[in-house]
Amino acid sequence: MKETVSMNLDDMLLSFLKGRQKYPASKIKVGVTLFSVSTDTDPDTKKTSVDINEWVIRSVKKKRGSQSSYGCKVFQFNGSDDKYVHCTQKINGLTYGKLSNKKGDYGFFKSIPLYCKKKFKVGEHLPDGIFTTTLAAAKYRLKKDIEYLEYIVNDKNDCTCTDMVKMIDEDIKATENEIKILKLKINKLKKGSLHVKK
Repeated sequence: MKETVSMNLDDMLLSFLKGRQKYPASKIKVGVTLFSVSTDTDPDTKKTSVDINEWVIRSVKKKRGSQSSYGCKVFQFNGSDDKYVHCTQKINGLTYGKLSNKKGDYGFFKSIPLYCKKKFKVGEHLPDGIFTTTLAAAKYRLKKDIEYLEYIVNDKNDCTCTDMVKMIDEDIKATENEIKILKLKINKLKKGSLHVKK
């Protein structure tokens, strides 16, 4: 019985990690930018957007409380020497911008919304959807959008409510368009003709 449970847990872990990038030790440094890609369709204008999101590594450090403000190791019961990578999504005007009237004084703001922050343990897989290249992030988004499209198509087939079917049809149309535009962006990334706007 224990062996069966263990195998199920292993399968669950593999499923959870599937598609997530393994820890790229040589690239994880302060100042390095990681990427994710998001797709969206405005419900009013029906305009579709594919955005490349930048996640800048701000620090790589031990969990707060594992060392003093002077850098001396502090004894903790059940303490850990594990280090964590802290990233902030770079969004002009929200998390990043001009800090003062000084020329060229740009940087991250002190107050950052929680949804614009991510952290992960050194050595572990990168967070879901986060990659070291824009191409890998775009391919992952495409895979997820295709899976979502399959899900809502099946959902429509099981639906008997007319109003709900109409809503699902709109969602299907929007998702199909997002996939189409995302594929075009991936082709541009493969050719090296698309660059992230700074």
